[in-house]
Amino acid sequence: MLTAHRALILMALVIPGCGPAPSADPPMATDGVMDLSQWDFETQGTVALRGRWMFRYGELLGPSALRPGDAPTPPMILVPGAWSDVSVNGVRRSSEGFATHALRLTLPDRADDLAIAFGETHSADRVWIDGRLVMERGRVSSSREGELQEVQGRIVTLDGLGGAHTLVVEISNHFQLEGGPLHTPRLGTRSQLRERAEADAHIDFFLIGCLMVIGLFYAALSLTRSDREIVLFAIMALLMALRTAIIKWHVTALLPMGPEVQLRLDYITLIALLPLFCALIEALFPADVPRLILRVAFWYAILALIGPLALDTLTFSSARNFNIVMSLVLAAVSLLFVGKAAFLGRPGARPVLISCLFALGVASHDLASVLRLIPEARELLPIGNTVLAFAHAVVLGRRLSDALSASERLTSSLRDSNALLEERIAARTRDLERLAMTDPLTGLLNRRPLLKLAEAERARAVRSKEAIGLMMIDCDGFKLVNDRHGHEAGDQVLCALSQRFLDLVRSHDLIGRWGGEEFVMIFSTTDALGAEAAAERVRRHVADQPFEVRGGRSLRLTVSIGVALLDDPLESFEDLLRRADQALYAAKAEGKNRVSMAPGEAPDPTQ
Repeated sequence: MLTAHRALILMALVIPGCGPAPSADPPMATDGVMDLSQWDFETQGTVALRGRWMFRYGELLGPSALRPGDAPTPPMILVPGAWSDVSVNGVRRSSEGFATHALRLTLPDRADDLAIAFGETHSADRVWIDGRLVMERGRVSSSREGELQEVQGRIVTLDGLGGAHTLVVEISNHFQLEGGPLHTPRLGTRSQLRERAEADAHIDFFLIGCLMVIGLFYAALSLTRSDREIVLFAIMALLMALRTAIIKWHVTALLPMGPEVQLRLDYITLIALLPLFCALIEALFPADVPRLILRVAFWYAILALIGPLALDTLTFSSARNFNIVMSLVLAAVSLLFVGKAAFLGRPGARPVLISCLFALGVASHDLASVLRLIPEARELLPIGNTVLAFAHAVVLGRRLSDALSASERLTSSLRDSNALLEERIAARTRDLERLAMTDPLTGLLNRRPLLKLAEAERARAVRSKEAIGLMMIDCDGFKLVNDRHGHEAGDQVLCALSQRFLDLVRSHDLIGRWGGEEFVMIFSTTDALGAEAAAERVRRHVADQPFEVRGGRSLRLTVSIGVALLDDPLESFEDLLRRADQALYAAKAEGKNRVSMAPGEAPDPTQ
């Protein structure tokens, strides 16, 4: 699998080569004459009409500039080029003004379906072929007031012309930094030129689509995440898409826009991208990129934006090359710190560095093309911007993925911790419930849960018409145990006594500590005789066996028991308990260590 930076390198190498293949060694215009009589357009492709054209500055001569049979005469201008590049008698021509350009063109005798493509311009121009006006963009004028700009390129059909022909182009420029034939007309068949234009448009739409998708995705993501780098990147990607649409004139399909507005937006988006780029780099690598770079880029952009916002186009466009150079310098300085981040192994620094170097390279290429230091070529900066955006999208996506993985690990850890905590809470709750329901010394039910369970047992017995009995048990002379042997021995005796009670009760009986040395037992029975026999078994089980305490000592203990039976369905448990307590007092009064039945419940000895 390709790593991110290798994928970027591949993308950077492949995308620029997606355009049409260049023509092989076409001829050049020399002294206003270009001979294409031996050129096969079908097999050899289109031809750029570059070279030296006849040039008349300050004159709008129309078709009379070069009549059939006339030879082109100096001065000449190199196409593509600007008027300011031409010097006549030591005087350099101005970029503002108007001029006529002419070329004697010889075509193959069987040249069918030929056409000439004229590129974009921020001026006005008119074209004659053999004295016939074939194209007029805007309105050519010798004054600023009379000129009307039109920018978009056009294709002019030659209608099967062959042999020698004259091509005359009038241009006026009062709005741009540079005037003249800045873009080379291209000659070829209509299908070739149309395919070339469509291929360029497809590349533009592809780049705009990529930037829009990336920008909109991260813009939507910024609504749920407040990360500064995500917001900055979304704005930068969308601004790159808008700039590509503006400079390629695709935005006019959606919005009515004149040449002046397009030119101002071109400059504004170019300048605004610089502080956004520096801010994004600083947000991605805050430990390596100083904030001074961001401050310088910000204040430079503020000053540079005064031009397209407040000045006329001719004035502010004069600073275009300076703005491009300053942007390249600040971007290059930022890249030094990105290189530092890559050297230190910061995550994502390497793909960002590679994409920035590529974007810086294509921007330098475009600047060299604008300055005519290299032959005219397609503008590559939109491609560089797309590669740059793709790299940042990869880096931010990787960071988001790492953050999501860390969040998932944290969530899993929190889930495990919560499960463990819930388990501990449940265990603690069970312990607290057990402590709330049971006596901490003996482990028997305490008074509150005993009352609740006893009331439920009473209601059940009433519904099923079963008899239940209640024993109120009290230890005889237990105070003497504490006084003679200590409270520790008393506690040991109570624990052992509770265990003896548990040995006798059945699974459906209830036994609890009522308080101190008093106990309550609720049990099922058939009649008073059975209840008294059950109580007697309890009494003997306590009295017959001594209790062992610490130190090897043995203690004997007896209990007195009061017994009451539930014989009235309307009787409450409190009333039943009160009757058992009365029977207990009677057992105490009769000499202790005995069982006493509640009044009216003593068994018939004859039965």
